[in-house]
Amino acid sequence: MEVMGNIPGIPGLVISALYAASLSCLSSGQNALAAVFLEDLLSPIYKMKTSRNLTDHSKAIACKAAAIVAGFIIVGLGLTVPYYDDYVYSLTRSAGNPLSLVLCLGVFIGCLASIIFGFQQYIGWLTKHHKHLGTDQPPLYLKNFTVELTIPTPNVKP
Repeated sequence: MEVMGNIPGIPGLVISALYAASLSCLSSGQNALAAVFLEDLLSPIYKMKTSRNLTDHSKAIACKAAAIVAGFIIVGLGLTVPYYDDYVYSLTRSAGNPLSLVLCLGVFIGCLASIIFGFQQYIGWLTKHHKHLGTDQPPLYLKNFTVELTIPTPNVKP
């Protein structure tokens, strides 16, 4: 704002861009919450009660209704934050550490899986390229193994 604040319209454009970005993040989170509610809670209960799946039209209506209800709940909770400052901050601080732990676990699980897979490959390499239990014979010794093979001749008439 200090560099281009004197140009007419730029401050309003910057503020509207910030508002649009925050609204986009909130709406995507709200829609994700509605979709999770529909797929993980509503659909299994409906299937258990009626032994049928929800139709696509019913899913669309239920998802829109869940998004509207979630929006009202989010706005209502947002309006009550000034009355519960200390509780909201302590809740945010207490939820931050477990969430960061889950995030770090998700980041390092891929690394852990690759380490386990690499170790398994190394064990396989060791069993193939080193002497088997101190003997000169491999695990399956085929030195005196004979095969009898009978190949039938084709009956082709000229």
